Amino acid sequence: MRPGTLNHPFSPSFYISLTLQLLVLLPSHYHYPSQWHNIHNAHYEVYAAQEEQEEEEEEDTRILQNNNNNNNNLFCTHDDVPSSTSTTSSSTKVINQVLSYLDDHKRSIQNTILQSYTDHHENVTRPSTQYLYDDFRASLEWMARVGVDRPNDTVMGGGGKWNFYMGPDNCDNDGWHIGLANVAAFLGQSMTMVILNDTCDELNWEMIFPNPNSKDPDGFYPLSNACGQSGVSYTKSSPNSCPASEEMYQCDVDPYMKITAASKTTFEGDAPPPLECSPRTADQTVTGHYDPAPNNPDIGGRIVNEEGNVIPSQLGRTDVEGCCWWGRGALHTRGVCNLGKLNYYLGAGAAKEGRDGGARYPDIDFCTNPEAICADATRTMEMRWTVALFEWTERIQSHDDGIMGWNYIEEVTKFAMEGDLISSVQFSLLQGEPSHFIDEVGGVLEQGCPFPPCDTERPQRLRWKSRRKRNFITAVEGVGLPVKSELFRETEEHFNDPLIRANFEDVLLLSKSPVDGKVYQSYRYHFTDFMESLRKMADVGFGDNFFYIGQGMEGTLGENSGLLNIAMFLSYAIEMSILDDACDEHNTQLVNGRFPVSNACGMYGASYQDIVCGAGAEDAGKECPLDINQSFSAVTRTLDHRAPQPFKCAPKSQYPVTGFWDEAHLEENHKTAFTNQIGRIDVEGCCWWGRGVLRKVTQGRCFFGQLNYYIGKRAAMEGRPSIYPKIDFCSFPEAICASEHSNELRWVSGMFYWIKQVQSFDNKDGWNYIEKIKELSTAIISGGELDRSLLMSVDCILKTGSVDCDSAEDLTDRLNEVLTLITGFTLPTQSPTTTMSPSASPTDFPTVIPTDVPTSLPTSTIPPSASPNIFWWPSRQDVDLIIKIIEEKRAPIESDLLTPRVEIDDENLYSLDGFLSALKVLADGTVQGLYFYVGHGTFTNYNHRKRGLVNVAAFLAHSKTEAIHNSICDERNVDGIEGKFPLSNSCGQHGVIYQNLRCTPDEAFMECPPDPGLQMSAVAALTSSDGAVADPNGPPAFFCGPRMYFPFTGYYDGESKTIRNDEPFSNRAGRTDVQSCCWWGRGAAQVKGVCMYGKLNYYIGARAKEEGRRSLFPSVDVSSSFFGLILLHGFSDRKLTPLPNLHFQFCQNPQAICSGQYSYSLMWVTGMFSWVEVVQSHPEYSVNLDKIADGDMGYEEFIDAISDILGSSDDDKIERRSNFKLAVDAIGLA
Repeated sequence: MRPGTLNHPFSPSFYISLTLQLLVLLPSHYHYPSQWHNIHNAHYEVYAAQEEQEEEEEEDTRILQNNNNNNNNLFCTHDDVPSSTSTTSSSTKVINQVLSYLDDHKRSIQNTILQSYTDHHENVTRPSTQYLYDDFRASLEWMARVGVDRPNDTVMGGGGKWNFYMGPDNCDNDGWHIGLANVAAFLGQSMTMVILNDTCDELNWEMIFPNPNSKDPDGFYPLSNACGQSGVSYTKSSPNSCPASEEMYQCDVDPYMKITAASKTTFEGDAPPPLECSPRTADQTVTGHYDPAPNNPDIGGRIVNEEGNVIPSQLGRTDVEGCCWWGRGALHTRGVCNLGKLNYYLGAGAAKEGRDGGARYPDIDFCTNPEAICADATRTMEMRWTVALFEWTERIQSHDDGIMGWNYIEEVTKFAMEGDLISSVQFSLLQGEPSHFIDEVGGVLEQGCPFPPCDTERPQRLRWKSRRKRNFITAVEGVGLPVKSELFRETEEHFNDPLIRANFEDVLLLSKSPVDGKVYQSYRYHFTDFMESLRKMADVGFGDNFFYIGQGMEGTLGENSGLLNIAMFLSYAIEMSILDDACDEHNTQLVNGRFPVSNACGMYGASYQDIVCGAGAEDAGKECPLDINQSFSAVTRTLDHRAPQPFKCAPKSQYPVTGFWDEAHLEENHKTAFTNQIGRIDVEGCCWWGRGVLRKVTQGRCFFGQLNYYIGKRAAMEGRPSIYPKIDFCSFPEAICASEHSNELRWVSGMFYWIKQVQSFDNKDGWNYIEKIKELSTAIISGGELDRSLLMSVDCILKTGSVDCDSAEDLTDRLNEVLTLITGFTLPTQSPTTTMSPSASPTDFPTVIPTDVPTSLPTSTIPPSASPNIFWWPSRQDVDLIIKIIEEKRAPIESDLLTPRVEIDDENLYSLDGFLSALKVLADGTVQGLYFYVGHGTFTNYNHRKRGLVNVAAFLAHSKTEAIHNSICDERNVDGIEGKFPLSNSCGQHGVIYQNLRCTPDEAFMECPPDPGLQMSAVAALTSSDGAVADPNGPPAFFCGPRMYFPFTGYYDGESKTIRNDEPFSNRAGRTDVQSCCWWGRGAAQVKGVCMYGKLNYYIGARAKEEGRRSLFPSVDVSSSFFGLILLHGFSDRKLTPLPNLHFQFCQNPQAICSGQYSYSLMWVTGMFSWVEVVQSHPEYSVNLDKIADGDMGYEEFIDAISDILGSSDDDKIERRSNFKLAVDAIGLA
């Protein structure tokens, strides 16, 4: 048990009573469907003994009564703000609400807030090792429930408790939202101060430049930075030293104290040593500095402590005497005042004066041993949170500045309850501009007042201002506080109406196959992604630009004009991308009867790399620089194996000339140059094709440069707010279609273009788009018609930047359909007309505008020749529901399906958590064009839900048959010949040669190429072929290697239990060597053969990354020892060369599935991928799923049909049948 928690038994009646109370107290108006669905399953940990229950109820009554009295309300209060001098205790009910809600968001908190950078570049994060959720949760609960006694003194106020504020108990039952905002504010500051660097002790981070005006100044880290950094002394400057009225709490500075920090940077490379303090001596009067030696990497960093070479800190210190007060813990609590208060209230000072209620650490004197915060052997992990929460409660939460009119509790209440949360986080990053709530909190924490600079003698700007804001947003979203404006909430509520949402998902998001004309639910465009993208662009936006949903308009007019704008956008999204299920622009222009590969440079007369931002316009010069060395491939192409390959760009050194798509041979022909319409015969610098939901107009360096400037990496680098601060749209424009954010970016990129090109249109003749749709929405409400001429003008604006063009497309019918589906009423339309008055184009658009792309050719997509998937695409809600159902069946699934047939000492290879993680990835469409089926419309259609669960059960039964039952990852050598097991069985067993398991001709380009030099060894099995614990002297694990090392292979003699390598011994297929025999079965489904490993590499491995597609496992470095392999198999006398480290590829290192960094994921992921390719794609499988869901097929007949698809042996068929029955029972399908 964690410190501060109790575990007392309660009677069943108490739990029933508590559950009923909680059900009554749930918010009736607050929209958290995912959190509050099936709330009767929620559980709350109870931390007080039953005999304390009456006391807690009395406290709750007292607090509620206090709230009522404050507001003259006979029953309860709508808004209660305790003053800084009153108690900030919250009722047990409110504390339970906050803690339960945080527990529900534990995974989100871990994955977003409790993350640390892996290096100084701050590009990649990993889970923090120093700050863990359970420690935070235990400390937070202690500070909220128990807290710290405040003595009756004249300085700190008249008694009571220091408690972390979880919000008031009020009529609307939403007071706990204030507590959640308080938690988010704390965690956001903690992220900034410590979590992202993953250290407990403050780091030596401030560099001094003795010669700042030199051409290439050298910077150094004074070791005396321990005394204070950023010009702040930890013993003299406020708030690190106490004011005169609080000097009684302050620690005495002991010049003889000697401490070295327990933690230092976790980043790789040279860094200053940990901070330390020690007295000056006659021999050492100065402490020197750390020289990182950036210009001398061979030397590396070093400490310099030489006479005449002294570099003082910014404070002027050159020693560390009495400088033991650097920051420690989750807020870097520092200074003689704060550490003194810590000792007075929580440490030895409290115990010494008999204040046992607050002495959480009575044995620790924080004035003589402040390092205990980071170095206490048993308590440091929770202590670093507790001291920070105490400082927050004592200094931040209680801050009440009557002169400046700033009270923290009032401000956090205002933030959580009154303001539009996200719009109030539209931070300005410039000094002197209006501050935001979180700026003011940072000011109190850092400098002691809400409006820095607070020290008029040595004024300092607030450190890391923009970082605090970004981290605050992360914390707010991580804990689940609704970061939405009121207007967006209304819009969201409208679209979440069951009928409208069903229309959106089941009609608007349909794609059409170009091969057979069948429609299916889009793989790439989902309702939830649209809504999240709309939130970001409507509420967050960029600069002063937002996607219009009715902002600035009151009532119905605003709502309807906003819906009209959304409908207009969706109409073009459907026509340009959703119908084709495409993200990248496709090669659609024929030139002399062929499709030039150089169409990537531009089609229909446009040169995409020459589309730059117009001179003199607002965005002049914002286009991406032209980089001729860029090289990557598009993700999507037309979903027809006869269609041209996806666009690519590459330097001439890679493709000196480019040819055309050869439809006869289904390949690109680069033997002779073939020009596109504008004369290009190469693809150098041609990376600017259209992408996203408006891919037919989003071409050119201007568009991608604008994206980067306003919402990408350039914005972040230049200190402006950025929605995607780590994405450089100039160096990798394919991020829209092939990055971790591509689900959103497909929509966001289109909305960005719509804002810049359409919404902002306002020409000199008075044609203003926003005013036009306001007028049109008013006319519609009054029974008017859709104005076709207006809509054709919008089409021209979108495609040319002018209201007049030669080839406007009439989308009136499409818009009418969309409006009908998202509003519920049908609109009359005018008779067709194309009359338009000419108008000048604005000047802030690109100087070259691509013409509209004809739509005569089909443009549906999916990577080349993917196996057909005839199931409907599941929504994220479908996936979450199936995962929830499986989670509820954890116990029987683990015991009946994931437990090996024999007990082994090691942890099971196949865990339910690993399965669920892989399921979420494979079912959610992360792999382009392929998904593991879990059903669709599962919330309302039981048969569809059953189809998905049956598919899961069948896969688990197959996995148990193939691997789980025997606890293996690598295939075992089981095909003996008269008691002799050929070592060449790694090439194939039972007469099959695995390297001959080839792809069909149309998929042959995905195969792994033969490589006779590959060499690797399998992982030894934990069980034998009969299910017993593996015999350490049994057949050795499979291995492969070239004939130069293994001219021949022998066999394992089952009788003598020895390896015999004296002469060749062939397997059933005649192989007597193991060259190119690395394709044995691996993972949950025992993936085998050069075709399947090639597909894995193509879709989720290194090849996907290299060709610019999204990859689940793009670049994992692995290494293996060929020497160990040689010794294991009895070839110790052979001459060897070391095996180099292999870049992760399924073709170069298929063994990574079983013995790499990501093995526990890959075992499941590769199995599901194989299941999709082999089973789900089989034409009979969907029919059988329908039959079993409708009761027209029995379970045994169904699983036998799968065994027939897999070509299983009779024994495997019988075992799979038995395992399927177990799976059906465990999941609850029986």
